[in-house]
Amino acid sequence: MRLKTVIGPRHMRSSPIVAAAAGLCRYSTAADTASTMQRSSPPRLRNLIGGEFVESQSDASIDVINPATQEVVSRVPLTTNEEFRAAVAAAKRAFPSWRNTPVTSRQRVMLKLQELIRRDIDKLALNITTEQGKTLKDAHGDVFRGLEVVEHACGMASLQMGEFVSNVAHGIDTYSVREPLGVCAGICPFNFPAMIPLWMFPVAVTSGNTFVLKPSEKDPVILIFHFEWSTFSGQDVVNNICDDEDIKAISFVGSNRAGMHIYGRAAAKGKRVQSNMGAKNHAVIMPDASPDATLNALVAAGFGAAGQRCMALSTAVFVGDSKPWVDELIERAKALKVSAGVDPGADLGPVISREAKERICRLIQSGVESGARLVLDGRNIVVPGYEDGNFVGPTIIADVKNNMECYEEEIFGPVLLCMQADSLDEAIKIVNQNKYGNGASIFTTSGVAARKFQNEIEAGQSHIPHTCTCSDTDNRCSKNPKASAHLPLPSTDSITSPSNPLVKHCVKLRLSSSYRRSHASALLVGLTPIREFTRFRDAAAEEECEPLIECLFVLDGSEALDDAARVVRVSPTVMKKLSGLQTMESVEAAAALVRIPKSFRNVGETDNCGEWFSTSHRILVLDGIQDPGNLGTLLRSAMAFGWDGVFLLPGCCDPFNDKALRAARGASFQLRIVSGDWAHLDSLRNRFRMAMLAGHPDNGEGPKVARLLSRELASSLSEKPLCLVLGSEGGGLSAESVRACELVSIPMAGEFESLNVSVAGGIFLFMLQPLRGKRFLIDPFLDYRPDGPD
Repeated sequence: MRLKTVIGPRHMRSSPIVAAAAGLCRYSTAADTASTMQRSSPPRLRNLIGGEFVESQSDASIDVINPATQEVVSRVPLTTNEEFRAAVAAAKRAFPSWRNTPVTSRQRVMLKLQELIRRDIDKLALNITTEQGKTLKDAHGDVFRGLEVVEHACGMASLQMGEFVSNVAHGIDTYSVREPLGVCAGICPFNFPAMIPLWMFPVAVTSGNTFVLKPSEKDPVILIFHFEWSTFSGQDVVNNICDDEDIKAISFVGSNRAGMHIYGRAAAKGKRVQSNMGAKNHAVIMPDASPDATLNALVAAGFGAAGQRCMALSTAVFVGDSKPWVDELIERAKALKVSAGVDPGADLGPVISREAKERICRLIQSGVESGARLVLDGRNIVVPGYEDGNFVGPTIIADVKNNMECYEEEIFGPVLLCMQADSLDEAIKIVNQNKYGNGASIFTTSGVAARKFQNEIEAGQSHIPHTCTCSDTDNRCSKNPKASAHLPLPSTDSITSPSNPLVKHCVKLRLSSSYRRSHASALLVGLTPIREFTRFRDAAAEEECEPLIECLFVLDGSEALDDAARVVRVSPTVMKKLSGLQTMESVEAAAALVRIPKSFRNVGETDNCGEWFSTSHRILVLDGIQDPGNLGTLLRSAMAFGWDGVFLLPGCCDPFNDKALRAARGASFQLRIVSGDWAHLDSLRNRFRMAMLAGHPDNGEGPKVARLLSRELASSLSEKPLCLVLGSEGGGLSAESVRACELVSIPMAGEFESLNVSVAGGIFLFMLQPLRGKRFLIDPFLDYRPDGPD
């Protein structure tokens, strides 16, 4: 999109210029393609030119191979130069009428596309897994990340607005309008066959451009969407895209070699170029980093998607002794399951091709030959039932030096390199000297260290304190900030009056439970809870019910979180009214308008209790907990110890109360929470034959004697579905809970008869936590022997 500035007398001002979007799209469904691929012989795919599917005249084709089975899924033609020119000509012919189509009509195209993607998302994900190899969970995330941009493009009417300044000189106004460029092109990699094309064409098309798209020949899943034009080939078509005078802008994601070629060739023709190339993402781990959270993040970022993503973690730089970290990393990496992407239990699938596997193995061997230690070798892994698959297991190489080939080259596989530095200064120097610069992370609990890292690191993205992630809000990942890049327009508003309708709406959300329920929204106050919320949201991006920040309020002049869909800068007076905070000196002075997730449910008489929780092995029941701080803390503890969900009996406060949200630190949006009465709880108990326990102080009062909580009691219940009922601190358990439950108390020494409910609840939740498979967290029954062997 170009920005045009117009200066002239008022009486000569034309009517507003409205841009239009690229040639009208033709839609089909994933089912069409899926059924095609079930034929006895692999289908030969066709190009989509001018809204019609056209057989290529080329006799040459490339096999699309399932990397888990080596089965030929389909064949893609090596498109001829004449077919390429026909596609560009069709896009050029469509441009004049499309740019003059009303923006509301262009938006409707994206709304329809959004509907079709959501309808067929399972089939799309399966197709991605079949062609690319990633797990179904990752494939769903691939589609959802792209879907976010389609949703963004649905608001083009406001995004495309220009600017106006009156009276820049006597009787002279100036205004700017955003106009489409013409024919644009996208060249896509194999690793995100849905997300990256959806990052490219929806905004371009809805802005009024026409689009020529070249998906990867390894996984041309984009044909499922059947948009403007799809073609597949090698360097000849890429060069034609760079050289064609009718193509005005190019977006590319891929390797350094191809990216530099495209950037140089297209820029020489005066085209706008966005070229996102290779990466070597680093994480710096300080000695004070939280061990469990850090190790989980390193394993997920290093080996997720088989390392085939531009924001994968390639290198971990440990400040101080690395051995304890590496030893634990090895154990966690060994626990990952390598299998075909269609296996529901798979943590990572195969790499894209035999050539990719051979290259990864060669770079691993080069590290060994250069003196590095191969502490976990995934090269010889064999997956039963998929013996021919291109599998590489999690691999860890320690004692890596910066002159080794395995460090200098982008491996693009499930390989984590481990380096050691004596200080943070040395670690930053290691990161900055690397020729790549996509992203860098630091894990620390020190604000001083985090600030130093943020100020001195030279990567395009810095992440504190988590590993690198992809963001559709800003794709500037280059080490060189002056490089050609996609520069999104800021979407920032400003509010200075407490009487603003949006402010009044948010204050009502903070103060009124019924108002929150009726609007299915809540106000999250405080920078720390907001960060916890966005961290969960990123981790759960593949979930369709993912909660979203609708609006982020920050003080004017302060730094905003990148993740917010909309940023509104407010005055201190407005922030006080929004947040209820008495002073604006706190770093927590921020608020976010968020949607209440679909995982929260108010049950009715006809609701099926089998659908309330994904599993019902361990359910926490809260009986009249009115203090929001206690309720939020209990939600957080239930999440920490792997409980399946929470049932709220009458009398409990709203879990989306401002104070409860701050105490829960994101658990309110992760746990399944059901609000109902004892009749509903009885139906759940009877359906799953659940044992009913209730925490109760051992004071000798009441009609029942309370059993003592012990390892023997917890062990006897480990395999049995269980409801744990906790009462309020003031009123205790309701008569219904006392009558229906076996009472259990915590053995105590000393003068006190009871504990705060959040403290007692934490003990109960820990002792009775689920011990099933991957849900096992901590074994409360392990003997602690301080003088025993390691």
